[in-house]
Amino acid sequence: MNVLIWVIYRISFSFRQKSTAGMEFLGIHLDQEQNRRLNSSRGRISRQDSPVAVFIIPTDEELVIAEDTYALLGGG
Repeated sequence: MNVLIWVIYRISFSFRQKSTAGMEFLGIHLDQEQNRRLNSSRGRISRQDSPVAVFIIPTDEELVIAEDTYALLGGG
């Protein structure tokens, strides 16, 4: 399994479309309608026949960093 993480990836359907253009040789085939529909929501944006599954998974990195820092400083 390969995982590609782009933090900004979930922000814009057009960014995802442009950044994956020409990656078909890697097996990445976006479902353009699904990509546009989900925009910032969780879900699959690659076509069902795509060899590589591409998902939007919203995260909150700042919260995780803050919680880890708090725990390291003895607060948790």
